Amino acid sequence: MASATINPTSFSCQLRHDLFSGKLEMADLPQIMEINSSGVYVHRDGSRGQELMQCLKSKGQDWMAAKVAVKNLGGTGPGDFTFNVGFILMEHFESRSQFDEHFSCEWQWPDDPKDPAENYVERDGKKESASFEEVLEFFRVRLDCNMNYYKDHANVEQDLGRKVDNREMDSKLLECELRAKAVSTLFDLGDDDDVEGRGRSGGGQVTFSNFQPLWSDGNDTFASARRGRYYFTFHLSWS
Repeated sequence: MASATINPTSFSCQLRHDLFSGKLEMADLPQIMEINSSGVYVHRDGSRGQELMQCLKSKGQDWMAAKVAVKNLGGTGPGDFTFNVGFILMEHFESRSQFDEHFSCEWQWPDDPKDPAENYVERDGKKESASFEEVLEFFRVRLDCNMNYYKDHANVEQDLGRKVDNREMDSKLLECELRAKAVSTLFDLGDDDDVEGRGRSGGGQVTFSNFQPLWSDGNDTFASARRGRYYFTFHLSWS
């Protein structure tokens, strides 16, 4: 049965109240993806705007219960790692600095507030524009296609949405195209026109503006960025 329509205005007010009252934590936000040594995971209900709101309204849909593994991607990173990408509409915050400050609650102790701009140890990671490739490189994480999955010609054509000649099947360019299409699909939130390089045909590059490293203590690294109408959170934990 289809979910009930949510009033965006009333929902936005409630979400803002829940965020700033502490009822809803940043860790509760929907995730675009999680990459760890066992695989790549996405939200079972998708990542588009309406599903985003429904997910947040249904507080019981926590990420651990809602994530599902994808067959076409795999990842590697430092040690025993987990890399998460979350997102939320910008309208819920007055400014980027307010968003970053609120996100900083992820690693702050209540009696030991930290200013992200003053405490981050890798300031050279800040970029006005950063591709998803550059973000992954900053976190020392790789995202690759599962080429065993793509040995099936039908899977290749289905994911690319086009006919693929047999001569292409072992091409490195094909692997790059499959990966680009997978990434652009993950970050296509469905309701955001203010984005460059959306890559609907698979050739565009997912790019963020104002990528800002926020904190790193050796085991956890946090950063944020903007893309279209959304703020994004990045968190790497490893041991």
